[in-house]
Amino acid sequence: MMSLDDRLDALGYLRTYLVEPDERLEAAVKYAAMKNVWFTEDTINHRLRTIRDLYLDDAALRSWLNQYSVLDKQTQQQAVGIVAAANIPLVVIHDVLCVFLSGHTSLVKLSDRDKYLLPFLIEVIAERYPSIQQEIVFVERLKDYDAVIATGSTNTSRYFHQYFGQVPHIIRANRTGIGILTGNESDEELDNLSLDIVQYFGLGCRNISMLLVPKHYNFDRLLESLHKRKDLVRHSPFKNNYDYNKSLHILNGQDHLSTGSIMLIEQEKPSGQPSVCAFRHYSSETEILEILKSNAAQIQLIAGQHPSATTQFGESQFPKLMDYADGVDTMEFLVQL
Repeated sequence: MMSLDDRLDALGYLRTYLVEPDERLEAAVKYAAMKNVWFTEDTINHRLRTIRDLYLDDAALRSWLNQYSVLDKQTQQQAVGIVAAANIPLVVIHDVLCVFLSGHTSLVKLSDRDKYLLPFLIEVIAERYPSIQQEIVFVERLKDYDAVIATGSTNTSRYFHQYFGQVPHIIRANRTGIGILTGNESDEELDNLSLDIVQYFGLGCRNISMLLVPKHYNFDRLLESLHKRKDLVRHSPFKNNYDYNKSLHILNGQDHLSTGSIMLIEQEKPSGQPSVCAFRHYSSETEILEILKSNAAQIQLIAGQHPSATTQFGESQFPKLMDYADGVDTMEFLVQL
């Protein structure tokens, strides 16, 4: 069993490796992009940089761990099954880090759509710390586990509850981001918001897929910012999704705003489609709070300057170590096993 210092050193080794990528990493990125139509080399490399800078910094890791008193605690090692999603590259990395640094063993069931990047990164670490391959184990089927962390769609989460309900578990379903606008945002803030909407083609649980805007809001500047993301339609799956949704709304005579790559549609619930962002008007602070309350089960984060906001525009896809999915403290769950 690796000590905590060994585990931190191993992650430091990976961070150093990611600072100066080599041909092996470039090949792994190309291969992963080839195997998933929603992954591109740009989105994978963006994700790798985010992991390197926000998840693997030694000072940030130690500050985070100090909040759980795990630096001086002998953990009784448990086997934690992890069922991974694949909506964005390496989406499972935070769960794996939590299990690894809490002193437990990960049994990782990867999605077929993101099956190559994480094993490659573990192989890199194993060149210096070979015992990591006994701490993070990739499996085709989960068995002999003491606890489970499973992420999937709203539908699959129901099955997860039935299947894993007899052991300690964290089970996650679909979530999304909400952006609250006042109408006084700067051009820079709107540009940042547009990135929050389209990064990873809008497929991440931290992407903004619904906007709350004041009554009589002028969308012109927001549409200008979204139009700057027009290159999205060069990606065939995204363009197909955009064309389908636009055609559907035209045939049904439904009002919508469009930039040629992104549609804004007024509706009650967040959008679940790439290329589509929902919006709702509000006329009072009370109405904002009511909308947030009615959609609470679907909200991962709230962006903007509103008092309810949990992040600023432009920071949605730059989560810190303490930014736990669904607001459930994964590390606390693991420390208490």
